[in-house]
Amino acid sequence: MNEQIQKEAFVLKQSYFVLFFVMGLVAPFASIFFKHVLVDDMGNPADGKIKIIMTAVPLVAFLGNIVTGIISDKLQLGRRIVTILCGLSVFPAIVVGMVGESFFMDLPLTNRFYILAFSFLLYNLFAQPINPLLDSETLGFLNRHSHRSKYGRFRFWGTLGWAVITVSIGAFLTYVVRDSSRVIYSYNFYFAAFFFALLVVLSFLSRSEARPQPVKIPWGHLRKDRSFFAFLFFIFCTGIINNGISMQYMGYYLEDVTNTPFEIGMMFGFWTVLEFPVMLKGEWLMKNLGNRKLMIMGLLLTSLKLYLFSLFTNETPFVYKFLAVLIHGPAFSFYFLALIDYVDHRAHRQMRATYMSITTIVRSTLAGAAGGWVCGEIIEHHGARQLMSVGAVGALVMTVYFILLVKDSTDEKKFDF
Repeated sequence: MNEQIQKEAFVLKQSYFVLFFVMGLVAPFASIFFKHVLVDDMGNPADGKIKIIMTAVPLVAFLGNIVTGIISDKLQLGRRIVTILCGLSVFPAIVVGMVGESFFMDLPLTNRFYILAFSFLLYNLFAQPINPLLDSETLGFLNRHSHRSKYGRFRFWGTLGWAVITVSIGAFLTYVVRDSSRVIYSYNFYFAAFFFALLVVLSFLSRSEARPQPVKIPWGHLRKDRSFFAFLFFIFCTGIINNGISMQYMGYYLEDVTNTPFEIGMMFGFWTVLEFPVMLKGEWLMKNLGNRKLMIMGLLLTSLKLYLFSLFTNETPFVYKFLAVLIHGPAFSFYFLALIDYVDHRAHRQMRATYMSITTIVRSTLAGAAGGWVCGEIIEHHGARQLMSVGAVGALVMTVYFILLVKDSTDEKKFDF
């Protein structure tokens, strides 16, 4: 039995590595890709059209997350659903990459926009639910065999996968392709299709031999969980900062203040480096500090990071940018470990995937949609540097809100695990 448990843990860890490897191929360079593909006749980025895509991505992910979360809890088929979603993500990823090729670039801007928007939204419809489903599978495994405070040891492998590929792809685009045009970014989506196929293989290896029986989802538990709904509002607001600013438009901003894709890859890769010790020591941190203190620490560091980013220019020495980027590791990992612990604490044992999906919908889809539009408006009228300043102030405001208005997750009686 121990051997089977170790095998299951190994597969879950490797699934995180491959998934975030793929995410590191696509996410950091997506807005840059749009910036080079969606251009008008004068060669200027069509910021309004980019804003529409950034806003619509989280909205289509809403449907994917809620449907797959409920199906996973109802039929107990989380890993099989992950396998299906990985396979479905491959084709639209390839189509997105092809839009950067010469044939599509000869089309009118409007046509390019429709093709890119449809394929990228379809890709996100399938790909977005994979992470929360993997989280729910991991937390279910830990609650059966260990403790959820060990989650960081599993998530560490995702951080490693992200760091490896972001640095590698930045170097590849700069020193191997040696082409600064829009076409180089299409390589990300071809690679994404390949590695999603690899994740399909990993998912097949992790399938349980016996198919679990369907269960009745205890919806009454969710309806009565008022503390969870109060927490969701907080997650929505911080999600605008962490997704809209720190992810959706970060690549867009960094291209303005860096000189090569390699510098962007270095920054995206190494901004996770300090996640390594935090994730590996997540169990100790949670036991000694708790999710409340970790959340406050994460928000304060996020504010500091975005403030420093707002000071960058093209002339700023790269070493200063690199040092500021290192703040992201503890900022995100403190915040994320606290969030996962809080949500799993609230979740009924038969609703983990549903709780994770709802959290992802609010944090990534709804907040991402709002952030995509708001951030796009700020960039369109005030510039990307001003966006960093707004994010820094927003993180401080949400820190005060959390301290004053969000209850400790242990204030009320714990639910059944």
